[in-house]
Amino acid sequence: CGARAARYLERGVASFVHCNEGSPDLGPTIRSNLGRYGDEGATWRITHDDAHKVMLGNAGEFAYDIIDADSFGMSPRAISAAMWSVKLGGLLYLTHTDGRAHTDPERSLG
Repeated sequence: CGARAARYLERGVASFVHCNEGSPDLGPTIRSNLGRYGDEGATWRITHDDAHKVMLGNAGEFAYDIIDADSFGMSPRAISAAMWSVKLGGLLYLTHTDGRAHTDPERSLG
């Protein structure tokens, strides 16, 4: 849990990571995994909020250098928010952990 956030910190891709996890139950595990890379608030932050709210919540204040958004459980409006929230010249990764989440499994696997 929080593997991609940890990878960005471990490889020096980011100096600060905001990890927004949809499941609050995973918070302690993510905190444990990210704790080896620095202190919460200084090097990383975890929230469990609506992705749309997180990305557009600071509109005008700053834009993200990198957004790694997993569409599992994300609405199309959150993906649109990601496009508006990434810094010009920044990186936007749209991943899809569970391809069956937004499709009809019977047809997509047939």
